Amino acid sequence: MSRSLTFMLAVASVLLTTLPPAAQSAGLDAQLREQVARSVVQVQARGCPGGDRAGSGFAYGPDQHVVTAWHVVTGCDRVIVYWEKHGGATQKASVVRVLRSADLALLHAAGAPGQALTEAKTKPQTNEELEVLGHYFAVPSMDNKLLRVTFGSTRLRDMLPKNVRQELQQSQAIDLNLDIVRLDGHLLPGLSGAPIFDKKGRVVAIGSGGLKSGSASVSWGVPALHLTSLLTSNDSLAGG
Repeated sequence: MSRSLTFMLAVASVLLTTLPPAAQSAGLDAQLREQVARSVVQVQARGCPGGDRAGSGFAYGPDQHVVTAWHVVTGCDRVIVYWEKHGGATQKASVVRVLRSADLALLHAAGAPGQALTEAKTKPQTNEELEVLGHYFAVPSMDNKLLRVTFGSTRLRDMLPKNVRQELQQSQAIDLNLDIVRLDGHLLPGLSGAPIFDKKGRVVAIGSGGLKSGSASVSWGVPALHLTSLLTSNDSLAGG
């Protein structure tokens, strides 16, 4: 099994249930949500080990650049970004930088119309209410989900079952000691790479993974603090 496929299998299994009452809130202001949605994309990856993939992403950094999760695009022959809020425009994209330890990739998409989003300079606090916006289950219309930051260790390895830790350690797909944002709520398949916002519309994290664990949701995002490092990363683009 390829490393990228192993990672996707480990993070893509989520339990679709109703969010608990603690996560029920108004989320982003409707006008602000519509504004940030214009910078959100669906990432379509073709010719990948194990088959085609779909994730989410958002405009960030220099003009015509998009951030997504590395495991969405690694090893793929062709990448396309789809802008639902810009008349369904599409652009071919290429991976120009990756930050392997944080599961992040920076794409260049010539002609991309979205404006770069702004990240928060600090991590969100326990019990802070957040919202993720993206294309789950590979559907062409984006949707939002409400999330809440939970208490507990923020080291990735500490929130994973032993068998999943072993798979990810063997694949070297992500740093198990990565400091993450621990979430109450379900990051469904397709929300890898999606921006997670605070109520001011700032990106505080990027969707990375989630696990099925009985009736309890277990999901995590990569802190937006890693975005600056992504812009200057010299990690190899090959492999994955």
